[in-house]
Amino acid sequence: MSRLLSEEGYPSRILWVQPGHVVYYRRRWYVHLPNPTLAAMVARSYFRAGFDQGLGVTVDAICRLGDATCCSICVPSDVGAAYRAGLQRDDVRMSVLVEPLPAYRVENRLVWALLRYLGRFNTPVVSRLFRR
Repeated sequence: MSRLLSEEGYPSRILWVQPGHVVYYRRRWYVHLPNPTLAAMVARSYFRAGFDQGLGVTVDAICRLGDATCCSICVPSDVGAAYRAGLQRDDVRMSVLVEPLPAYRVENRLVWALLRYLGRFNTPVVSRLFRR
């Protein structure tokens, strides 16, 4: 995955995010990673689940955060969803946007809470970046 990211102009280091970690407000993307190690463990468990169930997985590059790419992983809910997504048993599909979205990291919890509140009306914009 790192090689594909580099070939597409993205940083090769990966940070795993979920929809609750990304906010869009005033034409800017913000990312809050409370525990990157835990997020990586969750992503690893999704990988295992996708392969153990024979469904495959999709990985989406969401945005660029400094020297890292924020990625999301999705496991189809069942065989039918995997079929509709065009996934075979051991497939890993990766998608990237043509231009990486630059994002800003938010470390402070109070600032993050304020940004989530202010960006709450932009949730549909954020949800388009993540597969269900």
